[in-house]
Amino acid sequence: MTISLVGIIFRYIIFHLLKFMEVPLDLNPFEQLIIALRQVHENFIDVIQLSDESGLTHGQLFLLFTIYRKNSIKTTDIAKHFGITPGAATAIADKLENLGLIVRERDKDDRRVVVISLSEQGKIFVQNKREKNVMMFEEILQNFTLEEIISVIQSINQLSDALTSYKKKQGG
Repeated sequence: MTISLVGIIFRYIIFHLLKFMEVPLDLNPFEQLIIALRQVHENFIDVIQLSDESGLTHGQLFLLFTIYRKNSIKTTDIAKHFGITPGAATAIADKLENLGLIVRERDKDDRRVVVISLSEQGKIFVQNKREKNVMMFEEILQNFTLEEIISVIQSINQLSDALTSYKKKQGG
């Protein structure tokens, strides 16, 4: 991806996001993008937590959605994915298991490995949460046209691809 395409993407995202945010315009576009993305992330977490009645933390909800997407995950992968210690990953899993949302099983090929998947109750919980999130975001984005939403999705995907490419180049 050339720098000019990245610049175009940044400007597009900034233009659409800044309509709804307070980002100092005296910063260069890259600083504005960093601030805008951080604000979107923080607001997203706040909105999700406000709408959640389960009492689960953002990290616990994110883990449930990750397991839902992947069907199962190893405890060690949870630690890597979230940047936490294996002990902290185990503690999160303990809480979710006690709530009946996940099940832990030993890997059939390597008994040292613990694989986590959603219980039936966990699957139902995530599916219900997904439906509520969709309805909530339909309300939040009601003033956006479908074309604007699709365009933002495409721009965010391009940004994600650029970040992934950069990360690979840096050895990450």
